[in-house]
Amino acid sequence: MRVYGGGRGAGAGQTLENANIFSVAWAAGKITAAVAQEYFHRLYIDQTWDPPRSIEHHDELAGIQHGRFYTMEGYGPINAVAPAEIDLCAQVTLMAERHAPDYLLLHSCSADIPGHTFGGDSKGYRYQIWSIHNARSRTIPVWREMGYEVMITADHGMNAEKHHGGMEAIMREVPFYYFGDEKGPPADTLLSQLGIAASELELIGVSPATGMPPAFLGELSARSESSESEFS
Repeated sequence: MRVYGGGRGAGAGQTLENANIFSVAWAAGKITAAVAQEYFHRLYIDQTWDPPRSIEHHDELAGIQHGRFYTMEGYGPINAVAPAEIDLCAQVTLMAERHAPDYLLLHSCSADIPGHTFGGDSKGYRYQIWSIHNARSRTIPVWREMGYEVMITADHGMNAEKHHGGMEAIMREVPFYYFGDEKGPPADTLLSQLGIAASELELIGVSPATGMPPAFLGELSARSESSESEFS
């Protein structure tokens, strides 16, 4: 049995040392789910990764209660999409319909392999980015109709030399898109991704763990902006 921060209903008592967005949401009684690369299973589920069986996961006691995972095995220059974005979006839709999670993560690698194969300033990479946009434009309206708010960002960019392990702006500065009902910061605001976890927890009605960087969406963000206006 996996117990996070004292068990269900104890989410607000967790500290940053033992907390992540899945464990905090789980402890607060929320339903969690993910469609993601296998390392999310390795990071957030206290079970051994078993490729033939772990691809699909359902365990009410795990931080990620419902999951569909994919591996990077077999993908490369001759098969450079892992897997197709529209297929991942379809799995998200099915997960939402079947389990109604409060927090549902989609993690895609479908831009990463084309970037490492062709470079970030290539026709192949730009076409793949278009394919991702096309898939999301067809599925985000479906998710919004189901009552979900959607955030989209990336963990890194990609330079023309086919890598992202440095300090260049094109590697480190990525967009953030929000489709929802909250008032967000101005469009030109430079955000810290460290605030995403608290923002997402706020939007599902869960207090962030002690020590999590502040939210930039939700009630905490609104209260912070109000305080700044009052004393500025």
